[in-house]
Amino acid sequence: MYEFMNRNNAKCFSSFEHLESNLIIHIFTFCSSARDLLNLACSSQSLRALIYSESSDFLWKSIHFRSCFTKCCGCPRPCVDLKVGISALSRISFLHIDVCGTIQTLRAILTVLESKAKIHSICFALKLFFADTLEFCSAEISNLKSLDALGFRNLRSLTIRCLEMRKINLESTTVLLDLLGSQLTHLQIFPTSPRGILAVLHTKCPNLKFLRLDGLIHSNSESPFINHNLEEVYFSHIHPDATYLGRIEMPNVKRITSTGSSSSIQKIIYRLSIVPDGLEELELGDSSACASNEVIAAISSRLHSLRSLNLISEDRGHILYKATMQGLVLGCPMLHSINMSSALVIFDEGALEVLADLYHLTTLGVPFHANVTARLAQLLRTSKSIAAPKRITLVLREDQERDRALEEVELLQTEFPQHTVILEDF
Repeated sequence: MYEFMNRNNAKCFSSFEHLESNLIIHIFTFCSSARDLLNLACSSQSLRALIYSESSDFLWKSIHFRSCFTKCCGCPRPCVDLKVGISALSRISFLHIDVCGTIQTLRAILTVLESKAKIHSICFALKLFFADTLEFCSAEISNLKSLDALGFRNLRSLTIRCLEMRKINLESTTVLLDLLGSQLTHLQIFPTSPRGILAVLHTKCPNLKFLRLDGLIHSNSESPFINHNLEEVYFSHIHPDATYLGRIEMPNVKRITSTGSSSSIQKIIYRLSIVPDGLEELELGDSSACASNEVIAAISSRLHSLRSLNLISEDRGHILYKATMQGLVLGCPMLHSINMSSALVIFDEGALEVLADLYHLTTLGVPFHANVTARLAQLLRTSKSIAAPKRITLVLREDQERDRALEEVELLQTEFPQHTVILEDF
């Protein structure tokens, strides 16, 4: 009799577990966001027990915690009360979080995440206000010294978006990277970066493969920046007077994007001098000097493995000479893609046609101007490329006549139906 009752109890318990599991799956299927689940958990003690139960752990792993803790912020993240959010983070082992809040919120969240030791990626939109002084921000970050970096041993990606990151001094930056940086492979801090961050990155984040820093200020540091793991770098709006005095060594970088860097041709050429010879993709933009003959000549003289080149120069025009483009063909013979469609350039007689000698060129973007389609037709007729440029993009500016441009593009497309010719507005 006792064994019979035990068997019945076991069956009932098994049936209850199965019912609970099915109910949890239905709840997570119906609620697609963390906010919906948290709101549901607040509505009923029974539902809260189900949503926060151990049986739901594997379902939470597929959900990103995405919340805004700043009232009237205007960001697209759903607003969540800070206490509710902190409670959820303390109960659930989220792998990915994307949140918006103040520097106090950042400290509170990191304090909770340290105990979970499972977080893989953090994206934080940091709101620093006018009243948040350098001293205040430094003190808040310094309080993180008490946390254990082992709590973030699984963190691989860190993104901080902040308009006033210059209020974080070098000492505070060191504290933050000591806590979060040792295992990072992806780091993004934009649209501004802490002062002098390059001086500590090589020791604090040795495993980086992707790095984005905007509004960079070097603080005249002579410390070296050495990273043999980096594969892609994105620098934007570097301070006009920034000149890094230390040695820079990143030999395995394959892609560099640098926008809004300088209107000085010489400064851009200097910055290109530290680019590794084996670079495969380069984008220079938002600067009047980027598409100059001098900059293109500097690229041609060193970057012989380049496969993709994108130049964006809007506020000052350049006439690109035939010798410049011949130098590009000879210096960068592996080019597959050239995009100057967003550059204010005009090709001198014969300058565009020499690209026919690029054996691997498959994608070409140029601005629309007089006779450009006739010269592209000559390029396609004489191209030595194994495929010739299969895709050609022409960009039309506001002061140019669209109907005439469309007519010319249609004639070019008719003559070369095996290619794709696109006309886009600037």
